[in-house]
Amino acid sequence: MMPRPKKYTPPARRSNANTRNRRNDARFVLPIGDKLRVIECPKKLQWIVQKRAGLRHGTARWDNLKYFRTRTGLIAFVRTLKVEIHISTREALLRLPEHLGGGT
Repeated sequence: MMPRPKKYTPPARRSNANTRNRRNDARFVLPIGDKLRVIECPKKLQWIVQKRAGLRHGTARWDNLKYFRTRTGLIAFVRTLKVEIHISTREALLRLPEHLGGGT
């Protein structure tokens, strides 16, 4: 008599709650138009320009476009986006520190 095959049990699903919380843990969010924003990474190492990429599980999903450690680089990139930028957003960009994450 052949042994009975074991019932397949799929591996336990890992919770990605930590990942989601880290992504949403940005302390600084600056909207640029309707579909773009600038966030500061949770460890304050860099600014990240993100593009809205629809909804996932009922909340906005954001894809990272570019990463910057200097205000000059961030502002230069934002100017290339061909997006109307509100005056308060421009002022906020100019008030950012010149470098983020230490170093030069």
